[in-house]
Amino acid sequence: MIKFLNIIFIATCLLSLNSCGNSNTPQKKKINLQLEKAKGKFSDSLYVYDIRSMLIDEGSLYVAEYENGIKLLDTDLNFKSNIGKLGEGPEEIFVTPQIQLFGDTLYAISSNKRAFMKYSKAGEFISEVKYDRDIYDTSFKYKFIVSDKGVFLNNKNLDFTFYKLSHQGMLMGGVAFSDSYDDIDKAYVTSGAHLLKFEDNILHLSDNKAEIRVFNQNEEVKRIGLKDFKPFKERLKFVKAGGELGSTSYYNMIQDAYIDSANDLLYILSIAGVKSPRSNAISIFDLNKDFQFLGSFNLKGDWYKTIAVENGKFFVFNSVDSKIEKYNIEIENM
Repeated sequence: MIKFLNIIFIATCLLSLNSCGNSNTPQKKKINLQLEKAKGKFSDSLYVYDIRSMLIDEGSLYVAEYENGIKLLDTDLNFKSNIGKLGEGPEEIFVTPQIQLFGDTLYAISSNKRAFMKYSKAGEFISEVKYDRDIYDTSFKYKFIVSDKGVFLNNKNLDFTFYKLSHQGMLMGGVAFSDSYDDIDKAYVTSGAHLLKFEDNILHLSDNKAEIRVFNQNEEVKRIGLKDFKPFKERLKFVKAGGELGSTSYYNMIQDAYIDSANDLLYILSIAGVKSPRSNAISIFDLNKDFQFLGSFNLKGDWYKTIAVENGKFFVFNSVDSKIEKYNIEIENM
């Protein structure tokens, strides 16, 4: 059973004077963060232990456990239903690293079946689309984008690629970010990238680089450096890489990212620390103000895996304590 501490703390963030490549001068912001006591009660059968992806939509929280299927909760963390059937047979799902919504359809990866599973938002099975072996399983550790024609995925060469999903997963094209790795083992470890969609743009957040790359129509249109902002600055100190991380570095930087669609805010969960890495740092950027840095704060725990945010409701999975933490968050003077 998941238990929550009734703790309130306020993190005040003084912003860097660097504008990170844009003309907006950041101003001081105050971030109020309240850890809310959960109203929902989970039975032992709903114990969560390895959540890889969460989504919020219209008062519902979709939670994907890596080897325990998908659960639908309300935003008070009351259990509503399971999504699909757990297993490896027809219409069933088991290993689920990532989920994504497009319109009224929930797309879920079933890695053990090498398939995209499609469900209604209420959890009713729609169809199963196999993907071919040109799509690497490591791609599904990271957020992907669903469009009306197919999906955009990270792949093993620090690229992202568009795949058409008609019958088989079909390679249609892509954007190269770097030369291919000679050492494929390193490529699997270091080439992760979360992909997010904002308006007509694709945001690319590599897991081991302190930057955001913005693409439009297969062309890079903007690059936002993060190395001068906490906690990225602290992480770069930790790896002692002279302010830069190499393309084959094993030091992860970004753990997860999420766009609060109600307010057009980008939240990044990153790894920070000079003496030891802890995946507990949250940074906030205003997408309507050219990625203006609004501030950052550290969560109380040690290692968080995934986040979901919408209109002041902030959810994060604490992997050490195996629980979902819910916060209410306010950013003053926006």
